[in-house]
Amino acid sequence: MVLSFAAAITACGGATGVVVVQVGGNLITTGTLDHWMSVQANVGGPTPTHQALQRRVLGLLISSERAIGQAAELGVEITDAEVKGQLERFNYDQNYGTAERFPREAELQKLLSIKGESV
Repeated sequence: MVLSFAAAITACGGATGVVVVQVGGNLITTGTLDHWMSVQANVGGPTPTHQALQRRVLGLLISSERAIGQAAELGVEITDAEVKGQLERFNYDQNYGTAERFPREAELQKLLSIKGESV
């Protein structure tokens, strides 16, 4: 999940502007940073300072690039369809909660058991 989310995050926002930081062979530019700052600013909740928001977003972008780089080193490959499916599942969980995907209690309990978790 982290890999697919990371790939989706770093793929958006474009690569225009001045380079802010280089992670491995990949560049994070002001265009990408500005894009994701705009997205994060519209998420809701307390409004962070510009500097705090910039640090948070830059940390997310750097972590994402590192995850993608580590996955590449390990030979991990994912398809666009897998990324789309994970993002849809993530969005569903965020909007409706995991339990909504499991209308029958037994299905939810089975998943939790596999993960070593309980409700």
